[in-house]
Amino acid sequence: MKGFITFLLVLLPIVIFSCSCGPPDFNFFNNIHKRHTCVFGVVVGYSDTITIRQLRTQVWYVNVLDTMGNPNTEIGNIAVVTGQDGLNCGESSVNYSQNDTMVFALTDGFYGTFGRDSFYLCGCGTHYLSFSSGEPDHLTILKLKDKIRGIITGVSITEEKDRIHVHPNPFQHNLYIKDRESLFGKIVLHTINGKEVIRFEGYLDRFSDLSLDFLPSGVYLLSIWTGHKKCRFTLVKQ
Repeated sequence: MKGFITFLLVLLPIVIFSCSCGPPDFNFFNNIHKRHTCVFGVVVGYSDTITIRQLRTQVWYVNVLDTMGNPNTEIGNIAVVTGQDGLNCGESSVNYSQNDTMVFALTDGFYGTFGRDSFYLCGCGTHYLSFSSGEPDHLTILKLKDKIRGIITGVSITEEKDRIHVHPNPFQHNLYIKDRESLFGKIVLHTINGKEVIRFEGYLDRFSDLSLDFLPSGVYLLSIWTGHKKCRFTLVKQ
């Protein structure tokens, strides 16, 4: 741990900034802008013993679960997010604790380049959001990414089917499902009469291979939930 703290002290002056001056807005989504990158992660540690520029600085240690906007870190890394004491145009982390799952909105620094896995959080608005405690919530991350994407771009994805490939159709044995961007939250197959045949739920990969040899021939309805919305496909089993 001592070696890690030394590493932290080297990186802290070279960081990413998240800053907005003016009247504070405590709604995270009102403070999201195109300039931000986002880091989703579980808080695995916290410290308030470091001082930068004569300000007591709060520090989150975050196990990175996902990212948006290509921040200088990777999934699985421990990111260091620093902020001020909440009294000097800073943001306070005192209301959040270890094992909280959070998203941080971050931007490029004003005072220099930044070091890998190190970020600086400061400003008059709220640039972080806690959305679950105890367990990484991947489905909520997908929903948050979709909402953030809509705010940043000003548009929402209206035709999810354009990104999802389901083949072959008609099928005989296996059904292949692939999404170019999102992870699957849930996949459910029904008969044409509405009887559920098969269900997969949880943090599913972008590619799924379903073995459906046991199904009798007929018409089926395939429902897929992604991070954006629910889509439905009509399939024929030969």
